[in-house]
Amino acid sequence: MNSSNLKFGLLAVGAVTLGLSACGGGGGSTSTPPSAVGPTPPVATTTVTFVTGAISGFGSVIINGVRYESDSATVSKEGKSSTQTDLKTGEVITLRAEKGADGVNRAKAIEQSRLVQGPVTAIDTTNDTLTIAGTVISVTASTVFDAGITGGLDGIAVGDRIEVHGFAGAATGTATATRIEKADAADTEIEVTGKLTALDATAKRFTIGTLVVDYSTATFVGLAASGPADGELVEVKGTSLLADGALKATRVKREDGGLKGAKGDSGELSGAVTSFVSATDFVVNGQKVTTTSSTIYVGGTSADLKADVKLEVEGKLDTNGNLVADKIIFKREATFELKATVEAVTVDAADVTAGTLKVLGVTFVVNADTRKEDDRASNHYFKLADVSAGDWVEVAAVPDATDPTKWIATKIERKPVQTEAEVKGLAEQLASPLFKVGPVSIDTSTSSFRDAANERITQAQFFALTGVRVSVEGTVGTGNLVATKVRVRPARTPR
Repeated sequence: MNSSNLKFGLLAVGAVTLGLSACGGGGGSTSTPPSAVGPTPPVATTTVTFVTGAISGFGSVIINGVRYESDSATVSKEGKSSTQTDLKTGEVITLRAEKGADGVNRAKAIEQSRLVQGPVTAIDTTNDTLTIAGTVISVTASTVFDAGITGGLDGIAVGDRIEVHGFAGAATGTATATRIEKADAADTEIEVTGKLTALDATAKRFTIGTLVVDYSTATFVGLAASGPADGELVEVKGTSLLADGALKATRVKREDGGLKGAKGDSGELSGAVTSFVSATDFVVNGQKVTTTSSTIYVGGTSADLKADVKLEVEGKLDTNGNLVADKIIFKREATFELKATVEAVTVDAADVTAGTLKVLGVTFVVNADTRKEDDRASNHYFKLADVSAGDWVEVAAVPDATDPTKWIATKIERKPVQTEAEVKGLAEQLASPLFKVGPVSIDTSTSSFRDAANERITQAQFFALTGVRVSVEGTVGTGNLVATKVRVRPARTPR
């Protein structure tokens, strides 16, 4: 016991003794009962944590696989006061949480900010990307599409005004979408977040991706009085383009201030490496990160750290605001997708967000990190316990790193009833008329075939191909998918 606690304990004992003397009567005992003597109860400690990542579900807010009770949290979206019911799966948020003696993580403040908004200028179905405000955005199997967009990337056209949530890439890299939705018709703002390059302080211009930004009349937030500096991660907003195509910025806000905690506070963040010097000096989502000899790596090693690699980092902040990583988890993109009816659901008795889901004969592990979206009934609090056999779902998954026979769901979306099941992924084990996509066997005995240019090909021509990605539509057979259509998807260009 320290001196202040000892002093408090002695004063407390004295107070109890005096109280008993005053109330005991003429011949009563004045001794203190043994139960009143003892050490001062420990002072409850509170752990403060700052967290950044994409929302995977609700019932509180679930982010980076952790549930944060959020009933008393203040919420802001795009800098405006909001409520937690306005938050959506796949949106990237930053929150401040406290964990008390009861072990409950309580979010105190939640801030949501989109990555990009504006008209689509290009769509690349070969590489599953779209370009908005000069930023190339990668659409992955785990990207959540709002119910207002049907067919995923195929439901978007050049000229559509789109709002994207996700993580910025390095200066020469590609951003990653975690959620895509149609922009509010009344919101004409163009917004982009990314690393600025080609700074021209005389002309008051810089570039993000391929977008030229004119900041001559912009308001600065978090920047030096002299203006932005090359390499800074910034958020830019404007409503109009100049004659030469440059965005006339109304505001430029510095985004690489990192987590706002103090020394010793915990930090957890997901995102891409936007700047890389070495394994002990890099930036994720605007937060400087360093590692030590004690850092634990999951799914990779320190040699795998580089620009644009997607990570989850857990650690504590040091005096300089660096996040000293206790653990670094390499985040893998889903390699397999399917749409079909649910055959069985098993819900974890201790966690209604977790369990297993059986679809097309494959059992998927669902956990708190699985993004969950309900496109059928728009259930904001959609969870695994809401899924029933017979429901139509879209599932994206990766093989378990330690057991390739197990599949981990990165996303489940409940869909309106559809007529045919669909599978997407790499075609493997080709032996006409059968092949496999991930864990699903495909029977092509009665299927039609098209190549990457959407031209008809024969069954023999298809089975002569190797290393191709495919999308397959068909009906559920006995332990397989009986294909009606097999389409070769264009090969991805390495990034």
